[in-house]
Amino acid sequence: MAKKRFAWAVLVLSLVAAIALGWHYRLPRVELITTELTAIEQRVVASGELRYQQVHQVAAEITGIVTARKVREGDQVQAEQLLITLDRQQADNALKQAQALLTQALKSRQPQLQAALTEATAQRQQAQRELDRRLDLAKRGFLSQEAVEQARLQLQRLQQQQQQARLANQDLSLQGAELKRLQEQVAAAQLSVDKTQITAPFSGVILSKEVEQGDVVQPGQRLLTLADTGSLEVIMALDEQYSAPVSLGQRASVIIDAWPEQELTGQVSFIAPQVDASRGTLDIHIQLARWPAAIIPKHGMTASVTLHVAQRQQAVVLDRAVLAWDQQQQPFVWVLDAAQRLHKQVIELGLTNQQSVEVVKGLAPKQRVVIPQPSLRAGQRVRYDTQ
Repeated sequence: MAKKRFAWAVLVLSLVAAIALGWHYRLPRVELITTELTAIEQRVVASGELRYQQVHQVAAEITGIVTARKVREGDQVQAEQLLITLDRQQADNALKQAQALLTQALKSRQPQLQAALTEATAQRQQAQRELDRRLDLAKRGFLSQEAVEQARLQLQRLQQQQQQARLANQDLSLQGAELKRLQEQVAAAQLSVDKTQITAPFSGVILSKEVEQGDVVQPGQRLLTLADTGSLEVIMALDEQYSAPVSLGQRASVIIDAWPEQELTGQVSFIAPQVDASRGTLDIHIQLARWPAAIIPKHGMTASVTLHVAQRQQAVVLDRAVLAWDQQQQPFVWVLDAAQRLHKQVIELGLTNQQSVEVVKGLAPKQRVVIPQPSLRAGQRVRYDTQ
């Protein structure tokens, strides 16, 4: 009888165990993540382009014919190096004419005017003596008043002539207006001659040429495009929605597509003051620390840029796959409590990157977080594999 009861007990226990096991396997199976303190870095990633920031359009300042173009695209040039020459015959002729006029004024006209002033001064002095003599004779009754007035008029006329000679002489003196005008004409003619020799305003590389020998050019016409090689930067067009954490001085990692094995370092040197409305992007300038000898950068090359905008050494970090969002677009996670039941835990996010997020509020280390599934609901029991 005892054996029969024992058999029934074993059967009941087996049945209960089978029912419990069946019920257990009907529970949804989930994957768990245990939160830990770890480091996280927020990064902003975008594509960029190499551009020279100091680009100068070398233009003609006078009308002329190109007699020689001494550089081509890609040439490295030094400051003041001759780039283009224009026909200078007309400018040389104008300079010779201006110099001749100045020489004539200094060597011929100036002595003549000085002599004329000397003669006019002598004549005025003589007229003054004649007037004094007639005044004396008129006082003694030996000469009429009419003769005195004639001498006075003659003195006034000669005084005017002397003044005119003095003014003409002053115009050709070292401070004179006429001499200054002639000197300015020489200087302007010399400048026109100088402008036929077009030189580099700074050291750099020739990006493009727009003229050939024999072309007629006009003032303001572009002849060459020169870039300062030291001004090469990486410009990244960043979608405006990702621009908030970007600031000056942040570290950047740059990989030029042509040299994918070389990672260059730099920093944010400029942030455009306005968004390009047509693209919805903001230009971020990256100044690189140095260019390795193996890299020969070219204007227009593409690059991948990573901005290291912030980091934490100790933070509760979750994979983005763990996040869920409620109807109010608030982030939450499914947390497993001690009774193996699920509940929603609303969280507050901090730093983010493409793979991970920092949780600044709502979670602590060593909590069990469930990777979300469509069928999960609050209060639900779940099963999972133990580690």
